[in-house]
Amino acid sequence: MQLRENACGVAKARVFHRTKLLLALILTAALPLIVFGPTVTVAAETETQTDGKENKSAADPNAESEAQGRPLAMREKLAKRPYNFIQLSYMSVPEGGEDEYLAVEAEWKKIQEARCRLGDMLFWGLLKVENPERMGCQYVTMQGFNSLDDSRRFLRWGMIRKQLGGELDQEALMQRTMAAREMLYTETYEIVDFEGSATPDVDIARFGYFQPAEGREQEYVNAEKELAAPYFRQVMEINPAFKMWGLTRLVSTTASSRSHKYRIFHLLESAKMPSTDEEKAELGKKVKALQDQSSDDTKWNELRKGTGGGPLKWVMKTSLDINPVNMEWEKLRGVWKHVRPDGSYRIKRIEDHQETLELYDANGELKNKMSMPMRIEIKDGISHFYTLYPGGTYHSVYKVHDGKWYEQGGGIFHNNGKSSPDQFLIYDRMED
Repeated sequence: MQLRENACGVAKARVFHRTKLLLALILTAALPLIVFGPTVTVAAETETQTDGKENKSAADPNAESEAQGRPLAMREKLAKRPYNFIQLSYMSVPEGGEDEYLAVEAEWKKIQEARCRLGDMLFWGLLKVENPERMGCQYVTMQGFNSLDDSRRFLRWGMIRKQLGGELDQEALMQRTMAAREMLYTETYEIVDFEGSATPDVDIARFGYFQPAEGREQEYVNAEKELAAPYFRQVMEINPAFKMWGLTRLVSTTASSRSHKYRIFHLLESAKMPSTDEEKAELGKKVKALQDQSSDDTKWNELRKGTGGGPLKWVMKTSLDINPVNMEWEKLRGVWKHVRPDGSYRIKRIEDHQETLELYDANGELKNKMSMPMRIEIKDGISHFYTLYPGGTYHSVYKVHDGKWYEQGGGIFHNNGKSSPDQFLIYDRMED
C-alpha cells in the first residue's frame, strides 16, 4: 500500500482500486546514485585542449535533444545531487536511559562535526523514531558520503582529536556509548532517484522499506522513477512543507537477515505545514485535484511488498555550513583566470552548480563561451569536480590554495595521449 498526503500535509495510508496513481510517500534520508555518463573525449578537450577553438557538440548549451545527448534538466539534477551514499544505524535505548543517550550523542556530534571539516563525510544526524514498536528501535543515526569507501573507513582519531583541540577522552566516551545504547544494525544505501532538496529547516522524515516482487525489480524501480518521482515533484509545488522525495537501494547491512532492498524517503519542514482549518482545507483540495489528475493502472501491491517504516523527527544534526562540499563551493564561487604561455587565457565564472567557461585569444578577443552544470564531490578527502556536457562529463581533481585554483588535467584519468597526467591549470582569482 502506497502512502499519500492528506490535507494536513502528513502522509496517510490509502489504497486506490481505481486507475489512480498509487505512490509511496514514505521518507528516508538518501539520494539516487545516478552514474555520470562516460567522460567523452570531446568534453575533456573542451575543458583542457580547445582554447580558442569552436567545438559545437560540447560547447553549445542549446544542444539538448536526446539525439545530441543528455537534456539540460537531467544534467542540472545530477549536479545538485547532495550525496551518493547514506548510512543508517538503528539504536535501541534502555528504558529510562534517554537523557544519558542524548548526552552521549551530543558528544558524538562534536566528533562528527570534526569529520565533516576533515572531509571524511558530508553530514551526520540523529532522528527519533515516532513509532518504536513498528520500527524496532528508538533512534536512527545517519551519515552521508560521496563514496562507498568513505562510508567504510575507520575514524581518524588522531586528526579528530587535533580538530577538537586535544579535548577528547576516547576511552571514556566509548564506555558511555556502549552503556547508553545498543546498535542493532547498520545499513548503507545508494541513491537511485530523487526530487527536491533537503533545506536547513527540514525536521521531519518518513522512511518506507520495500521488497520488489520476485522477477519484477526493474519494473518496480522504473515505476518509482517514471510515476512516483514526477508525482512528488508536483506535490512539492502545492505543499510548501514537502521538500524532498527519494528512492534508495540497499548496498549492505549488518542485520542477520534482510527484509527489503529499497527504501523510500520524504523530508518535510514542519513549520510550513498548514496550521489553520482553512489552510488544511485548501491544501486538501489541491492534493485531491492532483490525485484526480494522476491516472495509472500499475498494481503497486503486486510490484513490491512493504516491510516497515514510519515517521521520524530530527533531534540534532551537523550544520550545512560545514558540509565539505558546501565549503568547497564557498571557496570556488567567483571569477578565475588562467593565462597560457602564448598569452591566450581562459576565465571561469563559478556559481553554485554551474560553470561558465570563456576562452580568449592573446589579443583579448572572446573565442568561445559555454555554461554547463557543475558538480563537486569529496572522496577520501580529495576534491573532484564534474562539468556535465550534453555528450559526456569532464572530470578533474583540484585544490584551492593561497588564493589559486589548481586544476589537474584530464590526463590523470585517461590514457589518450592528449594530456599528460602531471598537467595542471593554475587559476588566479579575479575581482567580479
